[in-house]
Amino acid sequence: MSNCDAFPFFSLPYDLRLEVLSKLAVRDLLNARLACSTMNELIEGHRFSFPPRLFDEVELHPPCQEANGKTHMVYNEEQFVKLFKNGEIGGLTISFLEITSSFLYSLERAVRRNRIRVQRLSLSQCQISIDATSFAHLVEVMDAFELSIVHSIAVEETFSSELAAHPTIRKLDRFGMLLPANVSDNYLLESRNEWLAVVGTNITTAAIKQFVEDWVECRRSFEYIALELPTEIDADDILGNVECEYVEGNWSIRNKRGEIRTVGVCEKCIQIFSDDAMMIIEHNLQELS
Repeated sequence: MSNCDAFPFFSLPYDLRLEVLSKLAVRDLLNARLACSTMNELIEGHRFSFPPRLFDEVELHPPCQEANGKTHMVYNEEQFVKLFKNGEIGGLTISFLEITSSFLYSLERAVRRNRIRVQRLSLSQCQISIDATSFAHLVEVMDAFELSIVHSIAVEETFSSELAAHPTIRKLDRFGMLLPANVSDNYLLESRNEWLAVVGTNITTAAIKQFVEDWVECRRSFEYIALELPTEIDADDILGNVECEYVEGNWSIRNKRGEIRTVGVCEKCIQIFSDDAMMIIEHNLQELS
């Protein structure tokens, strides 16, 4: 049906029509848009007044990439705004793209002007050609609580270290970056990230020991940390003063609240995680496979 002006809804005062539509669930709004062109135009013109649409996983990539179950799109600002205006994206993955100043400005403008929120931002197989401050500002504008950067390279040598130390990134609930970051003991001990994964660090086992003991005494909380140190790790240097149980190649530790974390050590790397964190990681890996 191309026009439904005769429908009783359209006999209501204009403001009342908007009030009725604003109380509809997102699914009902989407169905209403299909009723007729008049209804579609009314809803499209007032998207900021209605409940935000929710999108699970979205990926931006070059034209050559194939879809694998996510909402895939080649980035175009106009199309991005049309799809996600006044929307909330659960996870936005940017793959196989160069992150330039023009790309960053366009994406930031689209998000800021159109009330688009991104909960989790991920970069994979990207070349990052911008500075850390500009990238951190994008994360802030998106209002993200998680940032992940994997299998990517940065043109600026100091990008990863500066990004890791940026106040916006330090406030994230979850931060993981597989780019060498020149961070040291204070970085870890002052961290308030619930999830933290950083490689190429200058963090010492003494700092990790203090971190673990603080958790045991309930002076800090965390769900997952994964760190690469400059030298090989001896678990005894970290767990020597902590009650622990050796189980299938890992150590199990408990804090005074009875919460449990698993500690795994392999050469220069250490992971400490909760069962809930591992379930989330395994779920994400299944989504990627």
